[in-house]
Formats: sequence, structure tokens, C-alpha cells
Amino acid sequence: WPTGHIDRLFNVDANQEVDLVEGSTTDGQIDVDPDVELTIVSNQNIDSGKEILSVFPNPATNSITFQSNNLRYDRYVILNEAGSIVLSGPITGKNQEILTQNFAQGFYHLVIYNQKGDKLISKFMKS
Repeated sequence: WPTGHIDRLFNVDANQEVDLVEGSTTDGQIDVDPDVELTIVSNQNIDSGKEILSVFPNPATNSITFQSNNLRYDRYVILNEAGSIVLSGPITGKNQEILTQNFAQGFYHLVIYNQKGDKLISKFMKS
């Protein structure tokens, strides 16, 4: 990815369609292993600058505050590394504080949703 992050997909079944989405591209170039046959069905340029989800402080100790520049999101879910829901609730404003003092140390995903099912995801660490 342009961010330098490397994603690897393992155990992908043959003839399976996999959608990979990134907010921006590096001239549409994708480097693949020479043993892999890759067919690009579509290359969509998504402007990820329109919606931002910020989580701070990161790492967190007693609480996190999250904010989105888009007020259409109405609920949040926090998932632990195993994918289990740790906490969920309604979004009540542009800035929302969530107490994390009872969370175990580790990494968590904050997911915010709207009524259509659109979501934004941010990762944070509890220290």
C-alpha cells in the first residue's frame, strides 16, 4: 500500500474474487510474486480524505476520545484482537469519550457505523 503497510493474503481459494481497497494508489502499480496470476477487474480511486476517524490518546490508559468529521455515524463498537465485542453504544456527538480503564492491555479496533452499514475503523492500543 502507499502507506508502506504490507498485507498478505493466505489460503485464498482458486478462482475466488478478492476486493482490495486502498484510499490512494502509487500510479496503480501492484507488485506480485511471479508465481501468482493476478487479474485486476477494476481500479477505483477512492478519496479517503472526505471521512476521517481520529482516536486519541493512542496508546490509551484511562480513556480514549474519538471524533469523526462526518456526523452521519450513529453507533460504535470496540473489538479486541480476537474480534469479540468489548463495548458498544450510540454516538452522541462529534467528540466522544470512552472509558478504557477496565480494558486489558492490548490492541483494539474502534468501528463506527451509520444506518446504511457504512463504517470507519481505527486501531488503538490500551497500555
